[in-house]
Amino acid sequence: MRGSNEPQTSLLRAKALNHFLREIHAFALDHGHEVGREWDEKVSGFRLGLENMLGNQPGSVTINTEAAGFNSGAEKGGLNGAG
Repeated sequence: MRGSNEPQTSLLRAKALNHFLREIHAFALDHGHEVGREWDEKVSGFRLGLENMLGNQPGSVTINTEAAGFNSGAEKGGLNGAG
């Protein structure tokens, strides 16, 4: 009987999320001080990418935090590094 490959799947998901966070952090450092509609497409792309990684339907309002393993509201910080 073969395993479920869950450890490998979890490692791949963790690597993808870490890469995603590095991209967002770099974007925030480079363009976080700028405003305007020119960034709407890029920000929407980040949101769509996160929704796809977490298994949500594109365009949905809620994020399935249980599936992502987040502590509901217990985490501090964010893109601006506060916390």
